[in-house]
Amino acid sequence: LNTTQITYQDSIAIIKSGSDPSLSANVTLEVRSQAFLDSAYNISGKNYKVLPQDVYKFNGSSEVDFNKNEKGKWGVLTINAKQLFNNTAKPTVQFVLPIQLNSQRDSIYLYKSSMLVKVN
Repeated sequence: LNTTQITYQDSIAIIKSGSDPSLSANVTLEVRSQAFLDSAYNISGKNYKVLPQDVYKFNGSSEVDFNKNEKGKWGVLTINAKQLFNNTAKPTVQFVLPIQLNSQRDSIYLYKSSMLVKVN
């Protein structure tokens, strides 16, 4: 994270598709737990830690609603750089956000439903 700003913003593209993209849809951006991270990203030599909750937020909400005419939206992630630097006393730790896209009523393509955001 190379910034002189107190907060840093980044965007996550969320694209709606499927057999009938003219339907409305609803998804939630969920940050997965440290236990999930340890089991799914057990990479030798990497010390991944989930970014503390007081360091990041999704602008507006982690809920994203699509009306029938929308094909995509941006999920905006804000990181409080000052808080991040206060939490980085251990340079051997790589902070990440393991983000999962979920929906209660819509199907989500399994191989496009998650991402690992590295925060340097």
